[in-house]
Amino acid sequence: GGCLLTDKTVIVHGTALTSAEFTKMAAANMKLVWSPKSNLFLYNDTTRIDLAIAAGVQTIALAPDWSLGGGINLLDELRTARQVSQAKWPGLVASKRIVEMVTSDAAKVLGVFDKLGSLEVGKRADIAVVSADPTNPYDAIIAARPADMELVLLDGRALYGHSSLKSVGPAAPGCEDISICGVGKFLCVAETSTLNKLDQTYGTILQTLTTELSNYDNS
Repeated sequence: GGCLLTDKTVIVHGTALTSAEFTKMAAANMKLVWSPKSNLFLYNDTTRIDLAIAAGVQTIALAPDWSLGGGINLLDELRTARQVSQAKWPGLVASKRIVEMVTSDAAKVLGVFDKLGSLEVGKRADIAVVSADPTNPYDAIIAARPADMELVLLDGRALYGHSSLKSVGPAAPGCEDISICGVGKFLCVAETSTLNKLDQTYGTILQTLTTELSNYDNS
């Protein structure tokens, strides 16, 4: 009865959709989530982002589907989106638009753009700092690897970053030293609250998962 044709509806994947469906989506201001790496793994093709854009779908977010057949992280999915868009629709999806797919458009999909997704006064300071060429920021973000992530702040709190920046993070024992792709990093997982095991450190979580997965394999 058309009850899903509303601006609150989000279509994930949409690999089978054509211009007809995208036109209906655009008219209702519906939103789309694109997972190109998973699409290629499962179907050897991907969502027709070119048709979605041509039909007027305004909000298109980008996200990994699952690690077994999709991007292993969001940086991986960004590179895949760039490769696919350049190969299939050269010049259509600019680097800035791809970055917006994981920032402002992602926040709009979740209905939290009033709090997240852009650097504005009054919003949460959720910020990722990447080591790259500042004169070419969007391409630099898309090309970034895990080792290039210098600092991550959530609501203004530094919870991950290069080991040299550890002093800006919360006090120990919340922060731990780890190695990411051969680069020293700090990671702050544990909270002071014991509610719902929020006081668990990354080391504790890792050891628990390792032990229980081993027990499962041997059962």
